[in-house]
Amino acid sequence: MKHAFMFGTTIFLSEQNTLTYSDGLSNIEFLRVLSFYDDSKGRVLTIDANITSPAGNVIK
Repeated sequence: MKHAFMFGTTIFLSEQNTLTYSDGLSNIEFLRVLSFYDDSKGRVLTIDANITSPAGNVIK
């Protein structure tokens, strides 16, 4: 299954349920989809995100 992630006007396609980025030295997991929305099964979209501000503060 392919996953589409939209940020603003940019779309990222992935075979995995995660998005990663590289800081030049290593790949860092940015976002992981834990469950998908399915109204018929009563499921909601659940994600785990690793986001920090430019000052290094964790954003949840």
